[in-house]
Order: sequence, then structure tokens, then C-alpha cells
Amino acid sequence: VYYNVYYKYQQGYVSIKTVYTIHNIEYQGKYGKEVLGELMGIPMYNANLLDYDGSVNMLKGAIETADKIITVSPSYAWEIMDPWYAHGLDRILVTKQYKLRGIMNGIDTKLYDPDNDKAIAAKYSAKSPEGKKKCREELIRSFGLADGDEPIVGIVTRFVRHKGIDLIRCVFEEMVHNGIKFAVLGSGEKIYEDFFIEMAARYSERVAVTVGFEPELSHRIYAGADMFLMPSQSEPCGLAQMIAMRYGTIPIVRETGGLKDTVEPYNEYESTGTGFSFVNYNAHEMLATIRYAEKIYYDRKREWNKMIDRAMAADFSPISQSYYKKALTYYNAGNIADAKTYFKRVISVEPEYADAYYNMGVIMENERKIKSAEYYYKKAASINPNDYEVKYRLGVCLNELRKYDEAIDYLSSIVLLKHYKSIYNDKDYLVTILFNSL
Repeated sequence: VYYNVYYKYQQGYVSIKTVYTIHNIEYQGKYGKEVLGELMGIPMYNANLLDYDGSVNMLKGAIETADKIITVSPSYAWEIMDPWYAHGLDRILVTKQYKLRGIMNGIDTKLYDPDNDKAIAAKYSAKSPEGKKKCREELIRSFGLADGDEPIVGIVTRFVRHKGIDLIRCVFEEMVHNGIKFAVLGSGEKIYEDFFIEMAARYSERVAVTVGFEPELSHRIYAGADMFLMPSQSEPCGLAQMIAMRYGTIPIVRETGGLKDTVEPYNEYESTGTGFSFVNYNAHEMLATIRYAEKIYYDRKREWNKMIDRAMAADFSPISQSYYKKALTYYNAGNIADAKTYFKRVISVEPEYADAYYNMGVIMENERKIKSAEYYYKKAASINPNDYEVKYRLGVCLNELRKYDEAIDYLSSIVLLKHYKSIYNDKDYLVTILFNSL
């Protein structure tokens, strides 16, 4: 906001671009309007940049003025345009979605490596998984849990509402009576801390709770647990589910934000998946998913072990993001050859990276390689079917290739969208001309 108000048109500052990352849209920085002049020094004629629903909203100011808005997962970028997730900012985000992109977060694979982790009882890997059993035994011993083969569910989280703690509270005792053991680490709102402390006192052999955060202890839970529960109401990305998979601990998650992007639901008919998931924010739907996971854990051990192998093989290193940033840097500098090289590297590392396909499509279109542009745009559209910019460009390419029926299909899906005018008012006339030519 300061850059736009004071520096944007000064000599030497004109070409600066800004990127704002939304980690959690719930935290917006809301204040009364009196802070504008008294504390921030923003002239009243620029108050519209920060004014939202009668108050000063810092996050709205960032959305208004940044050149690009990034979220830490692709799904979260779409979710925050829905009133259910947006905490009141859906209106501004819908109008600014042309500059909104989700880039998948990653984890430090050197820090979280069961084959080299000094904090856990025994080292292990996907090829040599024997050490995980020792880590499980150590977790049972150090946490004072009862011996037995019943699954241990790990929870490492902040005790706040949007982490889905209310769902856990609702059916917790039912899960304990069903034989599940819990290893819990976290801190946050007192009502949730008190709940877990009470459960640990009531079921001392089945529930172990540590209030606070101890990094080494979290590693031991990731390594020693059989399952990892993360039923978030909303999750911008989530790192815990990635770390759990890295340690061969099967995640049970709600399909939201980064959880949806990183955990592939188990499919017993095709023997695929890296975890279990449920869709609705409902305690008993979560419970049913946990019971299904238990069934596979007890009755289909070979399938369970295959799932562990797939989970440990998942690559959550930030290499694709690194390649993508390099590709954009080369592209913006006009070095198209190197930009293409790095966009292709992104695609080879992460085949579902829609933005890489999109940018390759733009390059191919600019080079008049329309057939290649069609391929890349179609790939991007298949990954993100609601990306209207991709559909528009794809429609243009199909028109040039004289594939008129396909062009009409893609372009009509844009025109019929309820938010079309607010997003594409500058391209409305282009679409009209295109339809007339068709």
C-alpha cells in the first residue's frame, strides 16, 4: 500500500513488482478508520485502498495493490473465493482472481528424513522399514500407552477451531472405546487444552497428551504413530500431513486446501492412494473414515504396507517451486529459451502443475506454435477446470485451428459464468467478436 501511495510514480521505483502471499485469510488486520491518518499516514483520498465493509482492512489493501496474490496451495486459491472460506473477502478476491495463483508449499526433506533423523528411536526408510516398528515401541513406552497392535493415531497441531478440534471432541471417546490410542502434541485455546488434558487423565493408557510444542517430540510422534489425524475446517496448505507421509504414517484428512492437494485418497479397487479423506465437515463422517482406515489396517495388511510405501515415495520437496520461480524470472527477463527449459522441468517433477502448462501455452502461442499451445492449454484446463483465462486462450487457439465446435464449448463456459462480467469486462468485446466469426 505504501509503495502504491508514495513511491510507485517516483523515478527509480516505477517498475517494481509486488507479490503478496495469503497464508491464512482468517487473519486480516482490521482496525477503525481513525488509524489511517493518525498512525499510518495514508491520505484520505487513498482510503479506498484499505476500506472494506466500513473498517480498515490490511489484507484487503494487499489484495488491492499487489501485482500477484499467492496462496500456499492451488485448492486454497479457489476456496477463498467462496464465502464459506473467505471470512468476508470473497467479493474482492473474485474481482481480483486474474492475479490470484496457488503454489504448493513444500517441506524440508533433509530435516524430516527418517533415514537420518537423530530425534527418533531408530532410523528407517521405504526400502528398509524395520526401524518404524522400534519407533512405535519407543512411542508406546515413553508416552505410557498400553501395549498392543491397536492403531496409534498421532495429532500434532495448534488447538484452534479451524484445525477441526471440534470434530475430534465430538467423537473422541467413541474412538477410544473402539480401541484407538492417541499421541497428542499441541497448544492453543484453553478450552481445547483442557479437553485433551481431561481425556489423558480419564484414559491414561490410551491417550497421551503434551501441551506445548517440542520439535523432537513431534518427530517421535510422526515416526511412531500408525495414522495421523488432520480434520481441518480449512487448511491453506498444511505441512504435518506431508511430514507424516514422509515418516510412513498414513494421514486421515478432510478434503480442503492443501490437504486435498497432497493426500491422494485410498482406492481399494485400484490399490492407489496415500491416505484417507472425507469431504464434509462432519464428525461422524470423519469417524466412518477412521473406521474404514482401521479395517484396512487390521484386515488388509499387505495393502496397508503398500500405502505406506506410496506415502513415503511422495515428493514434497520444494524443487518444483524453485524451478517455477526460475522459469518466471527468465520469462520476465525475456530469456524465453531458458524459461521454456525450466517450465518443462516443473512439469516433469510435478505433472499436475497447471500454471507451468499455462505459461508454456502462452509461450507457444506467442511463437505461433498454435498446435503446441492447444496441448498445454488443454492440460492446464484439465487440472484447473475453473481457470477462465486458460479457457479463453484455449478458445482462441481452437478458433485459429478451425476446431470451431470445441472453441464454442470452451468459450461458452466462460460467458455463462455468473462472475464473468466482473472478471472479463476488458475481454467481453473480444469474445463477442470471436463468437461472431464462429
